[in-house]
Amino acid sequence: MNYIIFDLEWNRYAKGVRAGCPDEIIQIGAVKYNAKLEPIDTFSRLIKPMIYKKMESTVERMTGITIELLEEEGVYFNKALKEFRHFMGNPPFVLMSWGMQDAAILRCNCLHYNKDIKLNFMTSYADLQNYASKTITGEKQPGQMGLSNAADACN
Repeated sequence: MNYIIFDLEWNRYAKGVRAGCPDEIIQIGAVKYNAKLEPIDTFSRLIKPMIYKKMESTVERMTGITIELLEEEGVYFNKALKEFRHFMGNPPFVLMSWGMQDAAILRCNCLHYNKDIKLNFMTSYADLQNYASKTITGEKQPGQMGLSNAADACN
């Protein structure tokens, strides 16, 4: 069993949000762990924008990713997804992220770019934020634990 922890960066140009895909993925990053929780591979791919040709200033400031960088070094979403699926390998694996938002945005982008896509690679998914909140703080604590607090709690 492998565990794939992934993180997305996305852009939403506030002046022209598209209802069908309000958040366009601009980067996929991931680390693959084996059953012993040892890191065995990494993945990082910039994605060329097709929906939003302008970068929201907050996104650019937080990530350091510019439209020029994406145009120069990015690949189209379908190619990035194909490479990411290859990186994940064959089941069994668990796809994980910090919170549900990354999984929802990945699903939305997959369906936007390919309405007939099979999302079976997302059937075994875990929300690490929910798990950490329950495990570290106990189920009696309201709300979700932040990533920096979880890292501090685990030293």
